Order: sequence, then structure tokens, then C-alpha cells
Amino acid sequence: MSPLATALRSARRTARCASSRSPTRSPRGAPPQPRSPGSTTPLSAVPWFWSDQGDIKLQIAGLSSGYDDVVLRGDPESQQFSALYYREGRLIAIDAINAPRDYMAVRRILEGDGSVPREVAADVSVQLKTLVPARA
Repeated sequence: MSPLATALRSARRTARCASSRSPTRSPRGAPPQPRSPGSTTPLSAVPWFWSDQGDIKLQIAGLSSGYDDVVLRGDPESQQFSALYYREGRLIAIDAINAPRDYMAVRRILEGDGSVPREVAADVSVQLKTLVPARA
């Protein structure tokens, strides 16, 4: 197994463990928990994680368990790419390797309970940040 694959697998396990202990963890689509009593600003229901592994910056948002499709953006050989995970045609997670723009866009899309069509995600000429809904 390549060092990149080993780092990715290890980070995924860590993210799964960390998200299972989160007091605000909820199923996708469920309303997030408020920050504090009386606050109207919700916490994200989307778990996220990052890790620096030498020259590799790994960023994860969402949980990919149960995915049935994955779209790669970029070239894994370049060590700058992202993997977008789908379940039943709906975006559920991203693993970004040295691709912070993809990560931030998808994280915000997931936090807004949005999705990115598979064919759009596969087109690297599309900047994912253009698909992020405007904040209210």
C-alpha cells in the first residue's frame, strides 16, 4: 500500500472515531444542535477532519461510509486531487488531498444540505465554489 493510501486510510479511521464521539452529531438532513442555550446560530451537522502528513494535507468533510459511487477530481499521481463520495446520487463526503478549494466548497455545500451533480463534480474546469449557496 502506498504511503498516500496508508495516510488516507488512517485519517479516515480517526475521523470516524472522532465523529462518533461528537455531541452534536446527527444524521444528514436533521437539524443541527444550537451552539448554546438561547443561541440561534447552529453548529454544523457535517463532521470534518484534517491532517498534515508530510507534504500531504488531507481534509475530510462528511462521512463516506455506505457510499455507492465516487468521483475523482484531479490526478492522484500529482498528489493534488479530491474524491467526492455519493450515496444514491447524493453527495455525502469529500476527501481532499492538497485541494483546499474543493474541500471548503464541498464542506459548505454539505452544511447547507446541498449536493453536486456527479457529472459537474467530475469536470475539473468547474470551480466548486461557484456551486456554494449564498449565506443568508
